[in-house]
Amino acid sequence: MKNISVSKEIEWQGTTSTNWNTSTNWNPNGVPSSGNNITIPSAGITNYPASTNITIDAGASLTLQSGAELTLTGALTNNGTLTLENGATLVQGANSTYSGTGTVQVKQSIT
Repeated sequence: MKNISVSKEIEWQGTTSTNWNTSTNWNPNGVPSSGNNITIPSAGITNYPASTNITIDAGASLTLQSGAELTLTGALTNNGTLTLENGATLVQGANSTYSGTGTVQVKQSIT
């Protein structure tokens, strides 16, 4: 997979595969850029996204809704806002890294 950079609204559909770089997995069709506001929902999703590297620009956002999942095997650069709603899962590989000056909102319940 190639490196990905993450301001229009775009939502993961996963209708074709788990490949972040497949335009038909997104609504509207097209691979998101680093300035997009991205939502990964949980309802009606069969294929959750997997990516190597993701960049969230300042002023942009990536939101994983409750029950959603994102697998990341490379670098996550967050200069915007990353939100993990309650029940969302961010799976990071053993060599994954995190950098940036952005905000991370983790809205998980602790029991």
